[in-house]
Amino acid sequence: MKVRAHYGFMALLVLGLVSCGKSTTAKIANNWGVVSSEQEQTYVSANGWNNYSKVSFTETTISIFSQQTPLGGPTTTSESLGKVSENVLNIKKDGTWTWNQEWSYEGPQSGMQVHTTLKTVQSGTWNFSAKTKGDDFKKNERIVFNILSKTMTSSQTQDQMPVSNNSSTTTFLAGENMMIYTIAKSKSKELQLELEKGSQTTVNGEVSNEKLTQKMSLKEI
Repeated sequence: MKVRAHYGFMALLVLGLVSCGKSTTAKIANNWGVVSSEQEQTYVSANGWNNYSKVSFTETTISIFSQQTPLGGPTTTSESLGKVSENVLNIKKDGTWTWNQEWSYEGPQSGMQVHTTLKTVQSGTWNFSAKTKGDDFKKNERIVFNILSKTMTSSQTQDQMPVSNNSSTTTFLAGENMMIYTIAKSKSKELQLELEKGSQTTVNGEVSNEKLTQKMSLKEI
């Protein structure tokens, strides 16, 4: 799988869902390691193009599956397995956070067997989402992460010799790019976050639908 397939999906993590877990700053502020994470995305365009992606993390592995069915064309699928060396979300009491992720995988590219390493570093500010009139959420059931900076790095080697090395950093204004999680479980050493996000776009009477779900379990490290 090409690097852009990983980045394309990971960039879509903008989140929210329903839960029953009330939390506090003392419970949330911690250095969290991702124990497991499973996220699925489905997109159906107005002309019938259908995309499906699934990314699953454990503490040491990542698997990525994608399936595309273009209008009038055959369905194609791709799978990739890799090793996770870091997946840590550090939430601080001062209202800031950082999320460091790194994983690698082996695969053919341009006739060569290439080792690819991907790194993502995100940082920003966080707070609990305020309760609004008429919603089903209780106080401190949702947490908002403002992304102020995101750095993505890809490096490739072949027989331990460098093939490519690319890095990009994007900065955002506060409120411009947010992740809104719902807290399903919150304990002193355990945290579970969930999301379900959907959107519908209508252009000239033609409707496209997109849906994203995720369940993520974290533990204190």
